[in-house]
Amino acid sequence: MTQLKITGMTCDSCAVHVREALEGVPGVREARVSYPDATAQIALERDVSLERLAQAVVDRGYGAKSLEGDTAVLTGDEKGVHIRGHRQWRGGHGLCIEGR
Repeated sequence: MTQLKITGMTCDSCAVHVREALEGVPGVREARVSYPDATAQIALERDVSLERLAQAVVDRGYGAKSLEGDTAVLTGDEKGVHIRGHRQWRGGHGLCIEGR
């Protein structure tokens, strides 16, 4: 099982969005995302790069890094933008973004 540390989640709905993003990556069988632990456990059907998994998370407005040793992966901070919070509600999204 592959594990990622997830940043930027502010509620259980965020965990659902991260899970949906990860399960949308070809080769992912199942993802379990915990808001309280800020982690994702991903079961793979075939090889999927950590970078691809992290990119799926970043594309949804969150950050991700590997919990597998010292391997660094893409985070939401790489382009000089820190995403402080993300909310989705019926009919829209809201982001709180700060430049660095």
